[in-house]
Amino acid sequence: MDASKETSDLLLKIGAIHFSIKEPFKLTSGIISPVYIDCRKLISYPNERSVMMDLVVSKIKDELGSDKFDLVAGGETAGIPYAAWVSERLSLPMIYVRKKPKEFGRGRRIEGEIKKDDRVILVEDLIFNSQSKEGFIEGIRDAGGVIEHVIVIFEYGLAAARENLRRIGVELHSLTNWQAAITRGEETGYFTSTETAEIRRFLADPSQWYQKMQK
Repeated sequence: MDASKETSDLLLKIGAIHFSIKEPFKLTSGIISPVYIDCRKLISYPNERSVMMDLVVSKIKDELGSDKFDLVAGGETAGIPYAAWVSERLSLPMIYVRKKPKEFGRGRRIEGEIKKDDRVILVEDLIFNSQSKEGFIEGIRDAGGVIEHVIVIFEYGLAAARENLRRIGVELHSLTNWQAAITRGEETGYFTSTETAEIRRFLADPSQWYQKMQK
């Protein structure tokens, strides 16, 4: 089984993928969605999270090379545990990036030690649009770090997310996406054919899905 299918199966197994039309979910971006990916649930499943982090590390080593990085970064707050597990496996130092500078103490946005020209890979749970990732990238670059790669467990698959990151010189890598998750969900009976069709309608035009549902 390839990494994408295995990741989808792990998320389905622990019930990290939720579907609801009657009470849709509000995503961080503000978009109203019939589906919600709760990757944070992995922290409570040590066996599944261990397998998942092995998949992340394998992807980094196979596609990029672990010797290309000096630091592993996680974004506040969801990315922090994943960055910690990945940095441990790669034997690399870790930092985490706040959404905004701390309002007390030293007013830092970066926690941990980062030096000028340190090569950083950002590890996150998922990406819908690129807004929050761009903020973390900005924080790393402002601190002197060099960042050209972001890796996530789950990618919604919006073309704009990859395009926006590419525009600022960053490449996105992901373990799995909705196409794989929908396929595995339907094959295993996790999603009905009706639910699958609704998810596809949402993904085709996320900003308009809720407005159409209200009519």
